[in-house]
Amino acid sequence: MDKKCIGCGSVLQCKDENKEGYIPSKVLDKALYCERCFKIKNYSSSKEVEKIVDTDSLCLDKDYPAIFVVDSLTMNDNVFSTIKSIKNKVYIVITKKDLFPKSVKDIKIINYVKNKTNIEDVYVVSSLKKYNVESFYKVLLKDNVKKAYVVGFSNAGKSAFINSIAFINNKESNILVSPVVNTTLENIEVKLNDLTLIDTPGLFDKYSLSSFIDASSFKNYLPKKEIKPRIYVLKTKDALIVGDILRIETSEETHLSFYIANNININKYNASKKTFLTNKDKLDISINSNMDIVINGVGFIKIIKGSNVKVYSINNSIISLREKLI
Repeated sequence: MDKKCIGCGSVLQCKDENKEGYIPSKVLDKALYCERCFKIKNYSSSKEVEKIVDTDSLCLDKDYPAIFVVDSLTMNDNVFSTIKSIKNKVYIVITKKDLFPKSVKDIKIINYVKNKTNIEDVYVVSSLKKYNVESFYKVLLKDNVKKAYVVGFSNAGKSAFINSIAFINNKESNILVSPVVNTTLENIEVKLNDLTLIDTPGLFDKYSLSSFIDASSFKNYLPKKEIKPRIYVLKTKDALIVGDILRIETSEETHLSFYIANNININKYNASKKTFLTNKDKLDISINSNMDIVINGVGFIKIIKGSNVKVYSINNSIISLREKLI
C-alpha cells in the first residue's frame, strides 16, 4: 500500500524531487511528511507546485454534501458562481471572521451570501479563535451528515477549518495550514468521532494576486490579525499607491475605506510626480457608494463617495466589483 504524506495527501516517492510527494529514500521508512511539507511545517518555506484544480476536475460523490469554505475578505461573483455550480448539497462556511472589525455583524455577512447564492445553510466562523466552529459541527450532526467534502479556493482556510473541528473533537489533524498556494495536493480524509471530513485541493483562482506574484511576496499581503480600516480622501490631482500592486486615481473627490492587511503600505502622492504602475494594466471603473472594489486574494476597498476611478494594477484580472458587503 502506498504511503501518503499526512500534510498534503500526496503519495510519497523518491524518484523525482520536482514532483509532489518527493522524499529522500534514506528517510522514507520513518517519514510522515514529504520534503515540501516538512519545509512548510518547520521552515515556513516550500517549493511551489503547479497543480490546477477547477470545478471541472473536482470529483465529488453526490451522496455526500460539500462544505464550501469562503474567505470572508475576498468573496466575489466568481466565488458565488462556483458555489452554485456544485450539484451536491452545499453548506457555506465564511471563514476568517477574526480579521473583520468587531463591529461587523455575522448576520450582515450571512444575509449577503444567502442573497448571492440562494443557499440557506450559511455560517460565519473563525478557525483561529474557534468561533462558531462547534455550533456548525452540531448542525452537521443534527443533519446526520456522516461524510462531507471540504471545498474552496486556495487560501480560503479549508485546512485550518478542518483542524479546528478536529480540535473540538479532541482529535489531532496533521493537515498543514500555510499561506502557500496548493498546500493540500490530494484528498485527505480526517475521521472524527461521528463524521469524516475530506480535505480537497484548493480550487485554482486565476484571478487571485497569488497567480501573478511569487509565493513569498504574496504572503506579505495576507492579513494576520484584525483589520483596522483605513479611510482616504482622494482628489483629482492625487494618486494612491497600494503596496506594489495598485495605483488609484480619480476624476473627482472620492472617499475610500481599505479592508486589507494593516502592514500593507498605502501612500498618497501628487499624480503628476509619481508614475509608478502607469505603464501597467489600467481599468476605468464607474463606481458608487453601493459598491466594493475587490483585490482578489487580498481584501477589498469600500466606496464611501465617488463616481469614476482609474485603477492601475500589475494585472487587471486581480480587480473585480461587487455589491457593498458592509
